[in-house]
Amino acid sequence: MGSICESLAVSKWVELIALTAITLGAVITAVSSWVLNGAIQNMRNPAFHRATTVFSQLNQLLGGIDGIDLEHLYRVVIISSAVALAGGLLQFITSGWLLRETSRGGESPAAKLWVFAHLFVLLAMGGSFIGIVTIEVELNTRLRVFLGVTGLDFIVLIYFIWFVYGFARKPTNGVFNEPDDL
Repeated sequence: MGSICESLAVSKWVELIALTAITLGAVITAVSSWVLNGAIQNMRNPAFHRATTVFSQLNQLLGGIDGIDLEHLYRVVIISSAVALAGGLLQFITSGWLLRETSRGGESPAAKLWVFAHLFVLLAMGGSFIGIVTIEVELNTRLRVFLGVTGLDFIVLIYFIWFVYGFARKPTNGVFNEPDDL
């Protein structure tokens, strides 16, 4: 395995990372739009307003916290999925640009912009993840899929950012000679 990694140029690895990030960006965009659509449709449902009233009355009867109702929970889900939708689109577009620039041979500015944009994607995804996890509600299938996909993307992007950042700082000959170069 070591000889395969050493024989490939670093730009080919960055192209593979860009292709993977494009795929993940498309998946994040699809899943977050699915969650966003479901949450908006549920809020527009007339039964939702009756359930909100009943939930609020039950919450006050049992000594719960005032102000927590279904509307608040759905707003958190809508905002989180909208942020993830924007992050998925940003990831898709910037990764496509990174792939195009890397395949043409111009790597440094595109790689630096990609790293910078994906740091913001990581922050937005972390905020969305925390926003959904902290609401005390049973997670339905949409939210489980959403949290699973965004969590996987978050973990993978940490490594991708580290690698592409090293690529943006690479020597001019295009190959890392020493492990310290990365």
